Amino acid sequence: MRRAHPWAESLSGRGRLGGQFVVIESGSRVTLPLRDREITNTEAFTDGGRTAELQDAPSGVPPRRPIDEEFRLFVESVQEYAIFLLDPEGRVATWNRGAERIKGYRADEIIGHHFSEFYTEEDIRSGKPARELRIASDVGRYEEEGWRVRKDGSLFWANVLITALRGPGGEVHGFGKVTRDLTQKKRAEETERELIREQAARTAAERAEARVRDSEDRYRQLSERLEIILEGIRDGITVQDRRGRLVFANGAAVLIHGFASVDAMVGRSPDELNEYVELLDEHGNPFPLDQLPGQLALSGADPKPILVRMRDRRTGREWWSLLRAGAVRDHQGVPDLVVSIWNDITMRRRQEEATVMLAEATALLSMSLDYEKTLNNLARTLVPRLSDWCGIDLVEGGQIRSVAIAHADPAKVIMARELRQKYPPDLTAARGVAGVVRTGRPELYPQISVALDDPHLPPDYRELLRALEVRSAMIVPLRVRERTLGTMTMVSSRMGRAYDEEDLTLAEELGRRAGIAIENALLYREAQRAVQLRDEFLSIAGHELKTPLTALDLQLQSLASAFNKGAVLHDTKRWVERLQKTIAQSKRLAHLIHELLDVSRITSGHLVLDRESVDLATLAQEVVERHASEIARAGSTTSFESKGNSSGHWDRSRIDQVMSNLLGNAIKYGSGKPIHIRVTGDEQRVVLSIEDHGIGVPVEHQDRIFQRFERAVSERNYGGFGLGLWIVREIVHAHGGTVGFESAPGSGSTFTVELPVSSSPAPS
Repeated sequence: MRRAHPWAESLSGRGRLGGQFVVIESGSRVTLPLRDREITNTEAFTDGGRTAELQDAPSGVPPRRPIDEEFRLFVESVQEYAIFLLDPEGRVATWNRGAERIKGYRADEIIGHHFSEFYTEEDIRSGKPARELRIASDVGRYEEEGWRVRKDGSLFWANVLITALRGPGGEVHGFGKVTRDLTQKKRAEETERELIREQAARTAAERAEARVRDSEDRYRQLSERLEIILEGIRDGITVQDRRGRLVFANGAAVLIHGFASVDAMVGRSPDELNEYVELLDEHGNPFPLDQLPGQLALSGADPKPILVRMRDRRTGREWWSLLRAGAVRDHQGVPDLVVSIWNDITMRRRQEEATVMLAEATALLSMSLDYEKTLNNLARTLVPRLSDWCGIDLVEGGQIRSVAIAHADPAKVIMARELRQKYPPDLTAARGVAGVVRTGRPELYPQISVALDDPHLPPDYRELLRALEVRSAMIVPLRVRERTLGTMTMVSSRMGRAYDEEDLTLAEELGRRAGIAIENALLYREAQRAVQLRDEFLSIAGHELKTPLTALDLQLQSLASAFNKGAVLHDTKRWVERLQKTIAQSKRLAHLIHELLDVSRITSGHLVLDRESVDLATLAQEVVERHASEIARAGSTTSFESKGNSSGHWDRSRIDQVMSNLLGNAIKYGSGKPIHIRVTGDEQRVVLSIEDHGIGVPVEHQDRIFQRFERAVSERNYGGFGLGLWIVREIVHAHGGTVGFESAPGSGSTFTVELPVSSSPAPS
């Protein structure tokens, strides 16, 4: 060891001195602070092969505490962050490579200058730099994002963290300042800004090459200092020693791995960590621990980032991490420590999977117009990717019908179907499938606790629930605009797989797309049915119009021939009868044409009612008298009953048409049996019923006999367009009334028309 530099000797006797000295080692020039102590002629500035040159301290710079050599090397190696110290007055005391890269100043250009040089003139005038130091002193730290100024005068958007550094007595000895350049983040969208910030943090951690000694005390000190910088990073940061044991973990790493505290995690080996958190590959297979980036880095390799699927063995919770690792080498180039970065990309992974799932579901739903087959394929596609059990129900005729059930375990499909068959949805229930059908709103059950020992539940129901292991569920509507076509139920049976709002959003979108597919299929079926009905109607119309027209033509030809021969004059009675038959055919033809015109008027909304005071009982008797000959030909008889009020304000001709159609229907299908007509009423309404005892209407046809061109019997045997009852319904509805019927095969039918007495318009 040599004596102090002559310049240093000239400073002896000046008492306590704060300054800096330059260490020249291996050709590199590094400036370090001078220890705050007495300077003597025998002070040594050479140690361990280093040569020191004492330099004058900047004027007014107070003494500073020494900076640990190893931690200094760690900080100076970081290029993505500007990490430096300020003295209590805010002057720059240290400078790393990241600071030089971001701000543009070299160390010898900025050390000793006030950190306000990095602020805009407006911030300086407002006293912002001093205010930030005051806040950091009061609360321990100050963090913000704002504009800062580089050496060349250009502005950049920075994330700034100022931490107060205190001595044993709590006094502020200075400040630690960390600055990040987030200019690109400012210009990008939110997701891009997040990635840039996280990448900057990961890069800073990856490039940390701190030289750490083997002693446990040094590791403890490193952990304490790293916490100041790394606790604010959202990625998990872990450090392993040469044996692979964990010596450091930040708060994010503790949360990612599911531990309660840092102490519970630090000190464990990879095998011990794997007892708590299972590492899997993308396909769900166990990931070899010796192939983890940290283990490869310890062996001297340069590992690539890997995607791992992590599962908490205690709760079953799963998440995804992008894992990176880099080695910190000693002076001989041997890996001494390994820094691993656990970037939680669970949300991004879920969004990617949701996008793929929606694309596949859309393609599947558009492949076929057979919606029941398509819904079964959709249920199988969602299992087990989104659910362990998926059931799809449709609303048909006021009932809820199960059309698809899929389960991850094929053996449990039978149990799921058995559960649905034995215990169908309760249509009066406020929640569940029926509730979603009624409200059109989805329902989410993150955690389901079923009281399997509840004595009020049937034993077989409890057993089925145990076997199916229902843990979490969600029910979404199959909805198109304001119409709910059905529901889709998804159930999770696996521990740790609890549905959340993100899952519900995805399921709702799947339900919406399924609803559109169902509606398209139904519209296609309706279009096919309409084409079929059109063809049937044209065929029937041709036949129905041709029959009276042919008979009319024959009668007219016969009459013309008779007139030419003078035969009419010899047998007047006979030819009058033939003329009456001709007139009857003409009336039949007119009736058919009138029905067709009514279809046009009603469907186009041009049905106009000419209301007047009408006595329904009197009108009913007139209709019966007008059809007396038809009733007689059919072999039927009629009886009439009237009770109470029978008058109202209606369109006489249209109500006549309603009664004529219903009576004609009773005559046609009454099998020659008695027909009973009844009119009853009060001050609010009048009810007309026409009862026959004929063939009746089969149950399977009762839902459609009031539809256009529909009939419950063969047109060959009974004829007609199949419009009579449809016209009846439309006229009655136009009056604000209702029409219904009761029927049984072989027992006849009773049609009932209820009309309001008042002349208020029909409800829309």
